[in-house]
Amino acid sequence: MLGSKHGGAIAHVEASREAVRRLANDPLRHTVGVLVMALMLALPGVAWVALRALDVMLPVEATTPGVSIFVGQDVSEEDISALADEMVDRSDVLAVEIVGRDQGLQALSQLAGLGDLVGAFETNPLPDVVRLAIDALPGSEQMQALSLSLESDPRVEFVRIDQGLSNEMRNALVLGQRLVLILGAMVLAAIVLVVTGATRIEVTRARAELALVDLVGGTQRYARRPFVYMGLVQGLAGGLLASAFVYGGAILVGQPLSRLLTLYGESAALVGATPIDMAVPVVCGTLLGGLGARIAARLPTVAWT
Repeated sequence: MLGSKHGGAIAHVEASREAVRRLANDPLRHTVGVLVMALMLALPGVAWVALRALDVMLPVEATTPGVSIFVGQDVSEEDISALADEMVDRSDVLAVEIVGRDQGLQALSQLAGLGDLVGAFETNPLPDVVRLAIDALPGSEQMQALSLSLESDPRVEFVRIDQGLSNEMRNALVLGQRLVLILGAMVLAAIVLVVTGATRIEVTRARAELALVDLVGGTQRYARRPFVYMGLVQGLAGGLLASAFVYGGAILVGQPLSRLLTLYGESAALVGATPIDMAVPVVCGTLLGGLGARIAARLPTVAWT
């Protein structure tokens, strides 16, 4: 009768029931293990959601190199418009924006604590500015040549190349993504080790039962199967809990990031966990739980001899 249970659907059903029974015999220890696994899986998930939100924000403010042309105080509006039209005709200029001195002063007055300071000026001290979005790499010879040509224009007071923020933020984002990937790889390895250690404890505690299975003719595969299912169940539970943590963490992180995106003009931007973000911890937890349990069950031990 035992031999008929070594394979097929019945054997897997019985193995899953045995796994649940073993988990129920020590609920506190296994619950702690599931919680630890969930926290480990959720940490890189929440970090990845935050980095993706920053990636959405970067094109708004920092990824396009630009040039700010500060016009002289005595330059007329007609000359400023002519300068802007000249920039529009250039093939390497993506966008042109004229920021008048009154507009700049109004923006300055809206900053916290600067309203009284702005009102102290009898005349507007700010210059008119023509902002350019350039189709060129930051610090390239093309941008340097454009800057030199503009500085020689009598209508231009000075030129500022807006490129440092783009490089720094993009490099920081790439660094953060790589750190999250490294952290994720370390977490995956740690989960396998945790499940392997927990399963080895169960195998050691079940020496007498395993010896009895061996005496009545049970195969090692039949004896190992419940422990593998234990790892799968623990991994699935940890993955589901980690998915909930990722969802909650995305809400906590996403709310301030969404407000920040709104300040940069992205009012419709939504920051949160996607279905893929929710599914990855479940899949990884289940697979890693089964892998760790299988490794532990196949290692030589006194229970198999």
